[in-house]
Amino acid sequence: MDKTRSLNSYVFKILLVAAAVFFLCFSGAVSVSAAAKLVLLKNEKTYTSYDLTGNGKKDKLRYSAKLGRIYVNGKAQKLFAGVSDPGRVRVFYYSLNRSNTFILVEYAKSTATKISNGYRYSGGKFKKACEPMGAYTSCRIGRLSGNNLILYTSPSSGAATLSFTGISGKPFEYEETYKINTTKHTVVRASNYAKIRSAKSYYFITNKSIKLSSSGKTLNTSGPTLEYGQKVSLGRVFFSYSGNDAKSGTKIYELKFGGKTGWMKETSGRKFSKNDPFAGKRFDFFKDVVAAEFFHNTSPDTAFDNFMKKTGATKHYFSEDDSYEWTGNNFVVERISDVEEGMETRFALNNKGNKLISCAGIEIGMTADEAARIYEATLRKCYASSDKKQTFTKRMYEGGHVYYFVYKTGDMNKDGSTLEDCVTMNVTNNIITSFYYCQTYSYEVDVD
Repeated sequence: MDKTRSLNSYVFKILLVAAAVFFLCFSGAVSVSAAAKLVLLKNEKTYTSYDLTGNGKKDKLRYSAKLGRIYVNGKAQKLFAGVSDPGRVRVFYYSLNRSNTFILVEYAKSTATKISNGYRYSGGKFKKACEPMGAYTSCRIGRLSGNNLILYTSPSSGAATLSFTGISGKPFEYEETYKINTTKHTVVRASNYAKIRSAKSYYFITNKSIKLSSSGKTLNTSGPTLEYGQKVSLGRVFFSYSGNDAKSGTKIYELKFGGKTGWMKETSGRKFSKNDPFAGKRFDFFKDVVAAEFFHNTSPDTAFDNFMKKTGATKHYFSEDDSYEWTGNNFVVERISDVEEGMETRFALNNKGNKLISCAGIEIGMTADEAARIYEATLRKCYASSDKKQTFTKRMYEGGHVYYFVYKTGDMNKDGSTLEDCVTMNVTNNIITSFYYCQTYSYEVDVD
């Protein structure tokens, strides 16, 4: 009898637990995480699938672009100025759960300017439930990212903004993120940072160099220096403002170039262009001279003379050691032969500050690590088609902040001769201030 009573008690407890689980899952008494919903509504169409009032029942929802009114269960409220062209208005149903349901209105004042606002239906009428949306007056509803709302905004013509020359229309748009505050039942900015949508690379064409900040949130002068002609890519923007109005605040842009990242405050007069101001004036010594001879069957004299013409260098000949020297603006090129020692310095480039001359991808202003990666990749690619043995050695002699990289190819003619590419870089705070490139051909010499 006791065993039977104990068994019945146990079964009863199991049934209670199962009933509780069923109730929690299906009764709606407990808030379960739900996916947000964003629906673009059609003009003059009546919708009966959405609960806008939050009472658990489906409501009748419709809007009229011509009258600027939204109807909920037949009751009208004017939210925007009526327009004859329905395409100038877009209305969205944005919902996370029963308590957080909104109507978003995107209204085009003109072909260039759009504004967006959010409303929540409460007490029989719509009330504004969103802080000023968008960092600029041109703002349109974008898409969902999880439960968050992404807005597409772009600089307005009257704002103090970056200047982009030679570019028609808006150069880019921001992707600003908004979220639902489930406690206050409002739509608020989720972050002061925004992505730059469809960002492209531009050239900085302001004549004065600028010391950038290492942070977007807290401005300082410890970031990299941005100089005229530098190619940059736009990353993000940080909105610094008081209260909720981003329009009255400051925009700080993230710029990436040469393996470095810095932040620049938005200021009128700082100009960018899609066109390289140094187009036709940038030269890579390895490509124009080394590769020209070794990989394109160009004679050494022709390769050097072509490079000289491009860069405006002056050629000098020294008969005592049968050597040539080309002197240009902040760089010197040499070609020296030493038959008795079995060594020939085919090319030697000493680059001291000329930012238009690079070699095997190495540029002044680049970080040493980035230069090593590009240098090795360039040489491996160039020599990959040859049958020469290849080795790459990185030697880092930090005395005097000098980094030394060597690339060798062995048994060029199966006679023990070798070809060595080498670059020595002077580095300050991990940034290249000058570099010396040298290619040496070594061979055996018969000794009498």
